[in-house]
Amino acid sequence: MKKFLFIFLIFTTSVCFSQYAHPDYAKVHDKFFKLYSESLNAKEGFISFAKKTDGWYVQFVETDNDENKRSFLFWEKKTNKWQVLRFDPITEFARLNPHVFEIEDDRVPYMYRVSPMYGYDGWYQDVIDSLGDKNILSDTLLYALNKAYFNQLSAAFGNQYGDYLPADLLGGTQYPKVFSGDDLIEIKRRHDKVSVINKRMKAQNPSFETFIGSLSMQYANDVMDIYMRMYLYHSKEEALKYLEPDLYDPYILDFAKYTLQNCPPNAILFTYGDNDTYPLWYVQHWLGVRKDVAILNISLLNIPDYASMNRKYGVVDFSISEKTLFEENFASVVIENKEIKLRSREFNDFLKKDFSVKGSNTISGGIVSFEMDSKEYTADFSNYLLRGDIILLDIMYSNAGKRPICFTTTSYYFDNLFEKEIQGTWIKQVGKSGQDIALRLNEIWDKDYIISDYSQFKDHFSESHQRLTNAMVMDIGVKVKFLIADGKKSEAKKILTKLNDAYSPSVIKRDFYWMYIAANFGKLGDQANASKIMNQIITNQKLKMQNDPNDDGRMLNYLENIKESVVDGTYTF
Repeated sequence: MKKFLFIFLIFTTSVCFSQYAHPDYAKVHDKFFKLYSESLNAKEGFISFAKKTDGWYVQFVETDNDENKRSFLFWEKKTNKWQVLRFDPITEFARLNPHVFEIEDDRVPYMYRVSPMYGYDGWYQDVIDSLGDKNILSDTLLYALNKAYFNQLSAAFGNQYGDYLPADLLGGTQYPKVFSGDDLIEIKRRHDKVSVINKRMKAQNPSFETFIGSLSMQYANDVMDIYMRMYLYHSKEEALKYLEPDLYDPYILDFAKYTLQNCPPNAILFTYGDNDTYPLWYVQHWLGVRKDVAILNISLLNIPDYASMNRKYGVVDFSISEKTLFEENFASVVIENKEIKLRSREFNDFLKKDFSVKGSNTISGGIVSFEMDSKEYTADFSNYLLRGDIILLDIMYSNAGKRPICFTTTSYYFDNLFEKEIQGTWIKQVGKSGQDIALRLNEIWDKDYIISDYSQFKDHFSESHQRLTNAMVMDIGVKVKFLIADGKKSEAKKILTKLNDAYSPSVIKRDFYWMYIAANFGKLGDQANASKIMNQIITNQKLKMQNDPNDDGRMLNYLENIKESVVDGTYTF
């Protein structure tokens, strides 16, 4: 499959084109698989849904032939009726596997719910044609237009999302790309369209919340996306023209700096999504923070250009040849027998195969062994590996013992590798701490890590920013626990006090993750601060319950039950 999602673009409420409103994505999705899943039982494929002006369509793409896309009307807007899909089970749907269909996460239903059109080749141009000349649009439709222009911009570089119009591709199909002067002008024009709509959105509703966070966060990530593409596909010099000072709000910069500073020297840091990647690139490339760390996004490793250019620029090395990297058959690898263990040497032999030969993209075993420091660690994989998974493993193998490997969060492949006994040796999760990285926190706290003044930014703070802050607060809390256990109580108190004072509850609400900070205050005998923080957490949880009809009260009961032990220092975590 060639569809690899790094940024899943978001859109807005639909326009009323006729009497009946589109049913939501979840209903369409569930209806289709309830009716037809038993008929989908053979060759692997990709199933997606297209929201068009005349109704919902079901689309089928074969895994080994992305160009062979078939589309069928499933719900008709004009009649408000579901269409019966009749097909030959030998030649049509039976060639597709129902267990391999489009990525399911929170953003998928959101995107279809708020977008007037989405999910098919050229949807973004239809949105632009429909909304581009409108002077008055709702907040969400304005956002839809912003994301449509952004996708048009992305299409200039390639078909990452699988839905571009060929005419929008610039620089030809060769790699690396060679943009002409006219191409660069056109890319800048498309980028300016995104910026103009973003400014309209800010003027219309500065507190509008996007899926990934505030408008400022969304715009900053868009800028970093074009920077990254220009950096990889064209030149560093042209890319730098897109960067801006003060692009991210200070709490985002703090999160990014903190993450990088917690990496060991010369580390390779694997990231996952928008918010744990773009801000890190910004503070590294614009502010010059921790240039020794190789920041690699796991989703983008599925794109050969991305992996290749990182090697070309000396960011990271790995063993897969350029020929193999761009081989058509290298898009995915099938695992035939999950019970067989594939050891390091066998896996390295596999990486050297010629993927143009049919059947070469098969591994006879889903448990891969890592033999490091005279110990064996294993990673258990599913029934297939994507290109990015294999490149990630190759990078780990190729750099084992040479560069520390870090992750911003655990991968479901490597959960069993993140054990305390190997933290700080060969592989670690930046946000999961042992004693060695507790000491690292103590080293960087005053020298490299300065908490910004957030008082002027409270109106811009969003739930997504809260999640980033929570991740950092929890990580600091766990690290401080190890400092206290090591007898470094004065250092621990200094960190807790600075954190508590800087993250004002008027800006960043205290929720469950602040319990780690309260518990450490309790362990240090500071019952006043421990009690104050716990009261703030419990008050906020009560407010959350009032606004969430699905909250069953278990979290509130838990917090109230542990409060005494947190305050007196006996609570363990």
